[in-house]
Amino acid sequence: MAREPREGFSSPTRWGCGAGLVVGIPIFLLFFVADTLGTCRPVDNCRTGILPWVLAPSTVIALLVFFAMRLLVGWLQRCNRRD
Repeated sequence: MAREPREGFSSPTRWGCGAGLVVGIPIFLLFFVADTLGTCRPVDNCRTGILPWVLAPSTVIALLVFFAMRLLVGWLQRCNRRD
């Protein structure tokens, strides 16, 4: 009997996406507020900008959480099937 293709994303992907959003959005907002409040004097050469100091680190953290949660849920599902 042939298996029917499932529609939608797998369970690990859904859990990973949710965890990435739950962790990524507050970290983005925290970095954004820190970057906004961390202004310096006009005579200094400041390192500011949303892309290198806010968006890139929060995206990397959210992706790490996504893949970690995806691996963890997949591993738990495989362990549960063996029992």
